[in-house]
Amino acid sequence: MLRQCRAHRTSPTAALQVISGTLPVEYMAEERERTYRYKRDGGNLEEFRQDLKNELQNKWQTKWNQENVKGQWTKTLIRNIEPWVNRTFGEVTFELAQFLTGHGSFAAYLKRFRIQEDDKCIYCQQIDTSKHSIFSLVCSQFSA
Repeated sequence: MLRQCRAHRTSPTAALQVISGTLPVEYMAEERERTYRYKRDGGNLEEFRQDLKNELQNKWQTKWNQENVKGQWTKTLIRNIEPWVNRTFGEVTFELAQFLTGHGSFAAYLKRFRIQEDDKCIYCQQIDTSKHSIFSLVCSQFSA
């Protein structure tokens, strides 16, 4: 998922699963086991797979909604997994992965890992997070 998303290795797993559209491993195992049993019993596999996919995505959404500690910034941006995972356009770039996870070239992140002494934005002296870097009107005027 790190390579697929081009994300930092400190990025939360739950966030990377959503960004990359990769089912959590427990749901993958459940999908394979149930598909094997259904195939063995000789049912309509195409219809079953679609129903199973929807069921597992609902479980994943429930888990995502209950996630409290890690991936909060990503959850703020991607509240509903289904449209993100099933999109037919767009690619996750290195910069987009940094923004979606909050792990990247932001002063607050760099200070947290003692790479930089200060967590302030060089333009406006507010705390430099991914939210600040993208949404701050003051800083966007400087970078234009």
